[in-house]
Amino acid sequence: MVFDVADDFDTRFLEYYFWGLKWGYDYFAQLSYGMRYSFNREQFERIPLAWPRLEEQKQIVAYLDRETARIDGLIEKKARFIALLKEKLVDAADVMVTGRDDPTRDLQAVDIPWAPMIPKDWGTKRAKYLFQEMNRPVEPDDDTITAFRDGQVCLRSKRRTEGYTFAELEVGYQHICKGDLVIHTMDAFAGAIGISEDDGKATGEYAVCSPRSDDVNSEYYAYLLRCMARRQYIFILCPSVRERAPRFRFFRFAPVLLPFPPRSEQDQIVERIKKSSARLKSLITKTEQSIALLKEKRAALITAAVTGKIDVRSAA
Repeated sequence: MVFDVADDFDTRFLEYYFWGLKWGYDYFAQLSYGMRYSFNREQFERIPLAWPRLEEQKQIVAYLDRETARIDGLIEKKARFIALLKEKLVDAADVMVTGRDDPTRDLQAVDIPWAPMIPKDWGTKRAKYLFQEMNRPVEPDDDTITAFRDGQVCLRSKRRTEGYTFAELEVGYQHICKGDLVIHTMDAFAGAIGISEDDGKATGEYAVCSPRSDDVNSEYYAYLLRCMARRQYIFILCPSVRERAPRFRFFRFAPVLLPFPPRSEQDQIVERIKKSSARLKSLITKTEQSIALLKEKRAALITAAVTGKIDVRSAA
């Protein structure tokens, strides 16, 4: 909707004013209707307005421009810090999972394109000798499992349920056991690979794998496969049905040569990655919380300024 603005209104003040209503009082949500919270021109024109003189409107705008810019700058810095932490998190995991965290260790050349040098005391094995693909029938109480791009595989209800389409007929679903290595066949390239935290079910677009022996730590290979994805090997391994949508298939994965450390070292690597990740994830969580607080402060500041709860003359 487009409106003409009267001479005694500053358009930037109106912008802040309605932003303040939106966040301070959920005013637009109260006026809106339908799934997308839309409202019409007539409803908009009935909104009661209380505004100061034009001179004070300009003072409020100047104050909010300055203060929101300061808060936005802090948010941007914290967002960059989070990005750096996430990059450090995956880099550390990649180095450890390929045995390159000890620069004094003797290495050997192997026929693995994305990891051509591995520790000399490690072996190599093809994926089909490490894992078998499962296809279990769904159990009556199974809820839906989802593999997320950050590597978490869990019941969808633990994260979110909105934005998904649910099939009325669950054709092709399979049972997933807690501890299975789960690979989203269309999202593996983006890191949707991990160990299931729960029992549940998923569609046939998930490759569900179980280790063939006790010599295999599935968690180690989940980290390894995510490293493969980050190094673009999933693109090479899998054909694309459309641009940037390679489809992972176990039969193509089966002959792929993988590093094979001793089981004891697989366990140690997993523990080191978890310990390193825990500290970085804690920093990420705290920084995300501080961003949320800054956004709340920004919204509250706008609401207070446009409703006269802050005297911007004294604040200036």
